[in-house]
Amino acid sequence: MMDSKAMPGVEQVGEAAATILLVEDEPVTRASMAARLTRLGYRILEAENGRVGLDVARREHPDLLIVDWMMPEMDGPTLCEAVRRDPVLKSSQILLMTSHDKPAQIAEGLVRGADDFLSKAASKQEMTARVLAGLRASRLVRELETTGAQLASSMRLLERKQAETAADLQSAAAFVHSLLPSQGRPVPNIVLAWEYQPSLLLGGDLFDVMAIDEESLAFYILDASALELTASEIELSLLHGSRMRYRSEK
Repeated sequence: MMDSKAMPGVEQVGEAAATILLVEDEPVTRASMAARLTRLGYRILEAENGRVGLDVARREHPDLLIVDWMMPEMDGPTLCEAVRRDPVLKSSQILLMTSHDKPAQIAEGLVRGADDFLSKAASKQEMTARVLAGLRASRLVRELETTGAQLASSMRLLERKQAETAADLQSAAAFVHSLLPSQGRPVPNIVLAWEYQPSLLLGGDLFDVMAIDEESLAFYILDASALELTASEIELSLLHGSRMRYRSEK
């Protein structure tokens, strides 16, 4: 594997920071293509077969792979399959080179993971255009990955906050329910029964029943209009004050 640095002072076509991995077993062809792409301002990595190319791809995470079809040890389609199975390389685009343009061969290459094809007889202009198209696709995939990761992080944070809020509301609701009067016979011949069902988890209403004497009960309802926690806090304060006042008067 060789790393060909971009030549300074040369006009760059675009995607100047992109890394391209050139996998070609024929040294002269590989050197010629590497020189041409280097002049366009790209960082070029080279590998002499698919096995070496896969190792380089996993280490360097190139934006685009230009892969020859026929190679020893691991051919181009097999390398395409290996790249597509690696989640780290899912944004890397693959340009498969071939000296043939048979529909069956093109179909096989696409099925096995190639994104586009490049004829070995292609002009400089066509090669440049296909490289640019592949790099655009790679950039878009990476942007989607970044956006997806940010959305997933935001969703995890939101779910955690929702769980914390739900736990707080559950605790507050249980506490409010514990303050409701006991059912039964607070005074002779009077049976107290009630059902308290807030429309939400934590309601904004409270009530209480107090025995004034053996024949009389005091019953009142507190209704505060506000947010759930705010309304409950107001009513708990009023309920506590009412009970304290009633006990002091007795």
